[in-house]
Amino acid sequence: MPRIRWKANMGLLKIFFSLLLVAIVMFASNYLVFENSISGIYRQVSENNKLVVKHVIRSFDQAFKEMNDLIYSIHALPYKSWEVMEDDRINMNDVYLMQKNMTTLVSSMDYLEEVVLFEKGSAIAITSQGTSSLEALFNEQYRHDTYNAEYWRSFAETNRTQKVFPASVFKVKFADRLVQNRNLIVLMGSNQISTYNIMLLIDVDKLLKHVNQTAMMQGTSLMVMDAERNRILSTDPEWDLVEMLNEVYFNPGQEAMVKSRDYEYLFYKSDYNDFIYIDKMPVELAGTAPVVAWNRMIMIIAILSAVGLSIVLSHYLYRPIRDLVRLLGGKTAEPQADYNRIRSGIEQIQLENASVKVQMETVHSEIRRGVFLHALDEFSHSREFENRMQHIFADFFRTGQFMMAAIHLRPKESPEAGSEPPAPMRAAALEQALQAMLREAAGEARGHCSVFHAGSLQFLALIGLERPSDREPVIRRMGQILKQAGNGPLKDVAVMAAVSRLYASKIQYCQDAYREVKRGLMYRDLSEASPITDTQAIRYTWKVYFPLHEIEKLSNHLAGGNVEACLAMIRAILEKNAERQVHHHQLVPVAECMYYHMQQYVEPGKVDGQELIRLQDGFIRAVHQAVDYREIETALEYAARRFAEWRKPAGDTKLEAEFIAQYINLHYKENLHLDHMAELLGTTPKYFSNYFKKAFGINFVEYLNKVRMAHAKEWLKTTDWSVAEIGEKSGYLNSSTFTSTFKKYNGISPSEYRRKSIS
Repeated sequence: MPRIRWKANMGLLKIFFSLLLVAIVMFASNYLVFENSISGIYRQVSENNKLVVKHVIRSFDQAFKEMNDLIYSIHALPYKSWEVMEDDRINMNDVYLMQKNMTTLVSSMDYLEEVVLFEKGSAIAITSQGTSSLEALFNEQYRHDTYNAEYWRSFAETNRTQKVFPASVFKVKFADRLVQNRNLIVLMGSNQISTYNIMLLIDVDKLLKHVNQTAMMQGTSLMVMDAERNRILSTDPEWDLVEMLNEVYFNPGQEAMVKSRDYEYLFYKSDYNDFIYIDKMPVELAGTAPVVAWNRMIMIIAILSAVGLSIVLSHYLYRPIRDLVRLLGGKTAEPQADYNRIRSGIEQIQLENASVKVQMETVHSEIRRGVFLHALDEFSHSREFENRMQHIFADFFRTGQFMMAAIHLRPKESPEAGSEPPAPMRAAALEQALQAMLREAAGEARGHCSVFHAGSLQFLALIGLERPSDREPVIRRMGQILKQAGNGPLKDVAVMAAVSRLYASKIQYCQDAYREVKRGLMYRDLSEASPITDTQAIRYTWKVYFPLHEIEKLSNHLAGGNVEACLAMIRAILEKNAERQVHHHQLVPVAECMYYHMQQYVEPGKVDGQELIRLQDGFIRAVHQAVDYREIETALEYAARRFAEWRKPAGDTKLEAEFIAQYINLHYKENLHLDHMAELLGTTPKYFSNYFKKAFGINFVEYLNKVRMAHAKEWLKTTDWSVAEIGEKSGYLNSSTFTSTFKKYNGISPSEYRRKSIS
């Protein structure tokens, strides 16, 4: 009995000492925390504060860089807003365009209060809100005792290229006559070429919020000095710069840190604009005494509580632990089997977690795609929807500006495969390939890119850019990469793309960009070799070459079996349109007209209707998806050869409208008359005349004259032949007959027609 009690007491002591060991570890840990907490926390906070300050300084540099880029972009706008016209008025159209484009450029800079442009010696100032006089702007709307309109006009005469004026309080007047005090920094910029000055009014509070100044350690102040060591901005209005310089020494060519009795000063010199940033940080954390007292009390309470809990728990846990050990270590227990079951269960959970992770990534990707496509709808979205999707919108727009790209792919196929369905392609693989290529194109400009599958083989991309000047280089790299991809991931598809102009990174501009890229694909130039259409570079034209008489002639060639002549006319019509740089949507109806003119000579019994439908479907798909005009030419040539195989036979008699029209178009230069045509067709002149009028709606002579007139008008416009030569080549025996006939059908003489067509 004493032995059993001794063993029970030993078990109880083991539990007690185990818990007491935990208490000792807790005590040691608390002691170390107590010894090192204040100094360690200060060191950590100090190091973190240095990193935060460096980040704030980089944000300041980036903000000043954005403002310099904005000044450069405004100077680069191609408008002469102050050019005086003949009646001594200012060209207000250029003023309006300047204000409109300037508003677009500054829309992404939320810390910018206002932008002002004014000419030296002019009373007019252009702002993002419109035009105003310089006196009204700075003597009424932005009032300051020193910086008034006369001051800025005098400063503009000094011809300084750029100057940053320190933060100062302006009295800002709003439309409702409410006056507020605003702390503003003025950045004045000009150049040696432009005759006008640009002023940027920067809201100090918004600028500090933009650079996240509140992330610095409590009690820290920041001062910004320009390259001439003039103080621009200070977050502590009571900071005496002279007293600080008397206490410390600073070498302005290096980053330095010095300490005074109460403060530590960190000096940084900007690599961008030689600005000096001074960080003033207290050497001790405020309110540390209460922390020390509470820390001691917590240590004492924790130790006493640990000892008490060790005693109580050792008494109450002894029996449950003993029973658990007996269950695990009894004769029927199989610890190894239990361990194997636990391990297999953990592995199963890991596999399920991996599968769930993949599913969640897929769902997130589809949500992003759905939100983006929903944003392109023409219908307005609710405020609740925009608020819920705000975190997704932030992922779309990581830069201040963006442009949209529409990329349409189609499988490469020969014309003979026009009736076959395209080979299946995986949209996900193509989306990943395009994502990688566009990110490579935007990477050098520090841009961001997101690609979305819009259906079929059509993709939309949002390309974010830091600066407007990055747009042209990114488009060039996109063109080069998409061309090279023809030998890589996009080797089985043909690519055509369109890019929009730059927009401010806001979701409401996505609809405008989408409409613009759709129009860019419609107005693409089929004579260009580049796969990308820049919507800003489109030059609209209406000079479509659509010769109905030649289209009728080529179909007659096909009806007569002269396929090569028909193909030559197809090539000539498409090449003339390519020379005129017509747009894709303009060339499509020309090609379809040629197709349907040729199709009318197909004999219905020679070909199955389904085969005609397949040929037509393949032709329409090839024409509407053509990257250049040669693809349209290839589709038309293939259709012409097929129609030639299925054309109606000539038969025993030549009395057919197709043959007659073809014969007249080929022999109009000859002396054609009713007797000749009747003899050729094996009938009487009277029967031929009645048949011709019934088939063509007009008599033979009228039709012959119209054919001759069509050729004569073309020669008058395109050659320098004399009127007599053109009359002879048109089939008239003398120039007087030609002139009188021409005037009868056209109302003017051949010479007047030539003069009007040339002018």
